[in-house]
Amino acid sequence: MNFIIKNGVLEKYIGNDKAIEIPSGVIEIGSFVFSGNKKIESIIFTLGLECSRNAAFKKCRNLKSIALPNG
Repeated sequence: MNFIIKNGVLEKYIGNDKAIEIPSGVIEIGSFVFSGNKKIESIIFTLGLECSRNAAFKKCRNLKSIALPNG
């Protein structure tokens, strides 16, 4: 698994994928989790995600698309 998740909070991403789907059950993305990642091109948020903290995607220069769930 490429994620470190504690109590529903995504605390760290340790993968190298271009396309990322936030795992089911994550309710919050912590600060700076993806910051500076130059490989990420797309992110899919899952239903149940409530918030993304400070600078979670800062300097993700190749991020081109973000998909949000209905609801």
